[in-house]
Amino acid sequence: MLREEGLDIYTACAMNPALQRPPDFYLCGVSGRRGCLSQGIKRMRKGFFLVCGVAVMASLPTAGGKAQAATTAWTASACGAEPTMPSMDVSSVEHYNASVDKATAYEKAARAYNSCVARTANKEETAISNEAREKIAHIHEGSAAVQKRIAANFSRMTATLKTGSSKFGGASH
Repeated sequence: MLREEGLDIYTACAMNPALQRPPDFYLCGVSGRRGCLSQGIKRMRKGFFLVCGVAVMASLPTAGGKAQAATTAWTASACGAEPTMPSMDVSSVEHYNASVDKATAYEKAARAYNSCVARTANKEETAISNEAREKIAHIHEGSAAVQKRIAANFSRMTATLKTGSSKFGGASH
């Protein structure tokens, strides 16, 4: 039905809200395999959600970044090049099956690349966080020392003024 109308599965589902999942197609009747399109779609959907997740993660700003960091994109050079999404051709059963294989290979490579990027980013973020923690501790120690000195000065001034006040008959100014 959908092939004659030239609709892809997702467009058909969008046009008919009653469809909760893409219908099972049996395009592989030539080889006797049934439901291979449905299985391929499930695999491609996993890859689609992976790509969407990676895109969302990449668009999130990193914590503590300075304005300078926004001008250049961070890359995990140790992870190599990001895998390129293959082109999909669903014009025939053979092309579709080849596209499913390409999508599966891309999904595997993209997951490995994403895992490497996440590990590298976490390592670098932890190093930055530790460095910031050390700088903050140094500043906090200096600030606390100043506050202690000023508090001690106020205590000495108060004690001196109380002594003077009692010396001169307890009258305060």
